[in-house]
Amino acid sequence: MVNFPRRRYRLGAFPFLAILAPTRLRFRKGPPQRGARGWSGFTLVELLAVVAIVGVLAGILIPSVGAARAASQRAQTRLQFAAWTVGFEAYRQEYGQYPPLPGGAAAALINTGAGTTPAADHWFHDALAGRHRDGSALADSAPENPRRLRFLSFGENDFVSGSDVAVGENRNDELQLVRDAFANTAIAVVIDANLDGLINAGDLAELPAVVARHGTKALRPSGILTGPGVRAGVIFYSARPGAVDEDDLIMSWP
Repeated sequence: MVNFPRRRYRLGAFPFLAILAPTRLRFRKGPPQRGARGWSGFTLVELLAVVAIVGVLAGILIPSVGAARAASQRAQTRLQFAAWTVGFEAYRQEYGQYPPLPGGAAAALINTGAGTTPAADHWFHDALAGRHRDGSALADSAPENPRRLRFLSFGENDFVSGSDVAVGENRNDELQLVRDAFANTAIAVVIDANLDGLINAGDLAELPAVVARHGTKALRPSGILTGPGVRAGVIFYSARPGAVDEDDLIMSWP
C-alpha cells in the first residue's frame, strides 16, 4: 500500500479549486497550523479526489452540451425550411406556379449558380425576396420574380458571413450563400412540378444529392421516387455535419 505524504497545500497554489472551498474558510500563508478550525489546507489525496471528480463531471457534461447544441441547430434548420416553404406557397398563390428552378428542373440546390457578392444574382433568394441580397432592385421582368414582390425576408444568419469563413465553418467561395443552422450551403429544394399535390416520380427522375459541411458522403432521401411520394408542394433537405446515411438528413417533411 502506498502511503501518501500528509503535506497540506495552500489553495493559492490551485486557484481553480477556489470554487470548491467553503466561503468561510481562510487559508494562511506559511506552514500549516492546527487550530480550532482544523487544518487550513488540502492533502494530496484530497486534491487528487477533487481532480478526479472534476474530470468525471466534464466527461458527463461536455457531450451533453454538444448534443443539446446539435438538437437546437436541427430545430432551427427545420424552422428555416418551414419559412421557405411558406414563401414558396405565397409565390405560387401570386404567380400560379412555384419559382422557376435552374434549368427548368423540379429540383435543385438552392445556391446553384449564385455569386458570392451581395449584388450578384441568386435565384432562390431573389425569387422570394424580390430584390438582390444587397437590397438593390432586380432587373425589369426578372424571370424569377417579374413583379419584384417580397414573399420572404431573410436575416443575417441566413447567409455565410466573413466570420463563418474566419473560424473555418465555411470556405471563402461560400461567402454570402444561403446557409442552414449547421452552416451547410448544400441544401436541396424539390417542387411539385405537376401540381397534383404529391412530390414523386411524376415530377422528376432523380433527387439532388447533398453533402454535409466538410463531408464527402453524397446523400438523398429514399422512398420518394419509388413509393407514393410526399404529400407536399415543396420540400427541403440538407445533411448534418458528419452525416453518413439517410437518418442524418434534416428534412422539412415528417
